[in-house]
This record gives sequence, structure tokens and C-alpha cells, in this order.
Amino acid sequence: MSKKLSIIVPVYNMAAEGKLNYCLDSLVGQTIRGLYDYEILCVDDASTDDSLEILLDYEKRYPELVRILPNRVNLRQGGAKNEALKVAEGEWIGFIDSDDWVSPDYYEKLLKKAEETGADVVGCDYSLVDHHTFEVGKVIVNNTPDQTGELTEEQHKSLFIRPGSMVLKIYKHSVIRENRLDFPAHIFYEDNCAGPLWSLYFRHFARVEEPLYYYYQHAVSTVHHITEDKCRDRMKAAELLYVSNCPVFDSEAYWQQELQGLLRRIDEKDHYTQRHSRAVMEYALQLYKELKDHCPGLKLEDFVMGALFHDVGKCNVPGDILRKKARLTDEEYKLIQQHPLDSARLLEPIYGPRIAELAYSHHERMDGRGYPRGLKGEEIPFEARILAVADAFDAMTSDRGYNRVKTFEEAAVELQSLPEAYDPLVTATLVRLVREGRIGPQAAAKTAE
Repeated sequence: MSKKLSIIVPVYNMAAEGKLNYCLDSLVGQTIRGLYDYEILCVDDASTDDSLEILLDYEKRYPELVRILPNRVNLRQGGAKNEALKVAEGEWIGFIDSDDWVSPDYYEKLLKKAEETGADVVGCDYSLVDHHTFEVGKVIVNNTPDQTGELTEEQHKSLFIRPGSMVLKIYKHSVIRENRLDFPAHIFYEDNCAGPLWSLYFRHFARVEEPLYYYYQHAVSTVHHITEDKCRDRMKAAELLYVSNCPVFDSEAYWQQELQGLLRRIDEKDHYTQRHSRAVMEYALQLYKELKDHCPGLKLEDFVMGALFHDVGKCNVPGDILRKKARLTDEEYKLIQQHPLDSARLLEPIYGPRIAELAYSHHERMDGRGYPRGLKGEEIPFEARILAVADAFDAMTSDRGYNRVKTFEEAAVELQSLPEAYDPLVTATLVRLVREGRIGPQAAAKTAE
């Protein structure tokens, strides 16, 4: 990307009392000007006052900085932000409400903190003010120090519950783009939904412990001017948040229940399969978290569902074959080899072609000697290579009654010694996670506590 930062400003009827001018003046006057190339993307959301004229004036005066994106219909703040995200060129993305403003060194300090820490999201505190000023008013701590650093599971939970305001942060654009993050349109309080969701995708959060953002308190702000529509939109934001995170919802609830039912049917034939599916999901999830940069555009929740239901196609395999401890006949082996395709057919209507492909490819080998298609090397989707390692790892460490159960380290090291079958990057990651105690008995014990 050619620019360091894209600042997104959704605008609707902010011409009065100099509110929009004060906001834009604070943006064109940033100390990063001359240090970094940045852009100010102003989305006029079908304003009915003079806001668009003001924006066009700034675009004429600062053509190297300001770009105007006019909406013909009002999409509200979330939809306006989405329009700007489509064209943003910055390595980092920042948001600001068009009636607020920021200190002259706001973006310089946040970008410097990002460079110092390696964080992919950086925030600060804010000051409540009731008039245009750069004097600090009442300081509000937006996030807390215990939420910062390389994000653990507990910190992700904390940020999900208390994400803080999105306008007080800059976000690494690559994370937004690769995970297709955006905002709900046509409602107020879009941050109530997007803030918690976005926090799940970032790995490292840093804070500048200063109130660098000025939050303007005035009579017609979204917070202080309450209407029935705004109350309904707050409930809608909560509903969208639930829908986006609840593992079973709407029509998907029915299909997930059906898939769970199929797993139970397989379990009745062969008790190993359902336990195996859940174990593989856990191992694959840990590997995915380490390697997700190799799976651009794949959402965590979709990967989890694909991993959980990767063997659901075994519902079509007779139970005596699933339970058989002796060597399979050629005909029996052909039936077993059919299950990845059957799994894909069951998953595609719910989760789409990419997750179907995950299930379809999890028995392929790097040397092309796997099944059902004999894919080789880069032909195998990377997420399927993760699943293949997790699948084999659980098989090697589980008691099937006819195999010697290997320790977690034995199994991981053996898989690493088979680059002709398994992706070396995935197996090396598995060995590291086992040795760090993040996969294995220690990890299981922590989960149980």
C-alpha cells in the first residue's frame, strides 16, 4: 500500500457551529504530515445541510490529503465507513466522528507506539469537552493496561466484553482486509456490534496512555439525543453481535443441529469418530491461530466448524467398516475414501465452497499420494494441510485398540519426519506447540480447570 494511514470520516449534517471544520482542521494539521503519506477519506452520507460543500472546499484546498466520497442515500455511520474501507490505501486505518477532533500529534503517537511494540491495533484515552478547545477536559480511560500486549485468550475475552471505542484506535489494514471486517449499515451504534467482533481478529494491542481524542458533548450528538429509532438500533446492534458470535443461529441452527445429529449417528456406529472430531478441532484451532496468515480471508469461526465436521461424511460408511480392526479390503477402503467428498457435499450449502474444500482435501498428501483426488503440494489448500496434521496427530495419540498409542511429542516428531505426507511448516509448528505445553496433557489440564 502506498500510504501509511487512511483516516475515515463519516459525515452527516455537521455544518452547523463549525463542527465539521474543527474536525477537519485537526486532521489536516497532524504532525505526521511530511513524515508519512496519509489520506483523509470523508464520506458525505447524503447530508441535507452544507456539509458536502464544506468537504469539497477542503478537498480543493488539500487535494493531496482529502478525498470526498458522496453517498446518494444515507447508510448511517457503519455503511459510510464501509464505503471508505473499500477504497482505503493506508497501511493503517483510523476512524473519527465528524463532530470530534484530535490532538495535533494524535496519529504520530499512535503510529510510533505501533512501531515500538509491533502491535496491530493501538489506542489511547479521550477527553470529554463541551466546546471547541484543545484543553483537556474530563479524562476517560478507554481501555486498561491489563488488556494490552500479545493477546492471550483471557485478554481477547476482556476486549470482547470491554472493547472500548473504535474511534480511539488505529487498526492494521491487512487484518481488516484479510478477515473481511466491516460494519453493519443502516443503524446507529454500529460500533456496539463491530468493536467486540473486530477485537477477536487482532493479536497485539498497545495503548498510548494520554487523552489525545476530544469527544464533543453537545445536544444533538448520537449519545445525548435519544430517539425511539436509536433505541431500536441499539437493540439491533446487540442482535447482530449475538448472531455473529452465537455458534448456532437462524437457518444455520437447523443445519448445525443436523450435522451434530449425523455425528451422533456416526458415534453410534463407532465411538471413536465423534471424540476424534472434537479433538481434531481443538488441535487444528491451535495450529490455525499460529498459521492464520497463510489462510487469508478465512474466518476463524468457519475454520472451526469445518474442522469439527470434517468427518461428517462417514455417516454413509457402514459401522462394521468404521469399527474394523483388521486390514480393510479394497472395496472397504474405497468406501472410506468416499467420506471426504460426502463431508464436502454436506458442508457446502451451509459454510460455502472453501470450507467444503477443507473437508474434501484433508486426506491429501504433499507428494500427491493421498485421496480422494491425489492433490500435490500447493494444490492442497493450506487450511486443509493444517487439518491433515491435526487429524493424523489425534489418530496417533488415541487408543483404537489395535495401535500403540504414541506420546504427544513422539507423534509430533514422527509427523515432522514425514515431509512427503505433511506440510513441514505445519508439523514444525505442532512440535513447537507440544513442547511449549500448548497442545497436550498440560493444555488439556488447563482447559479443564
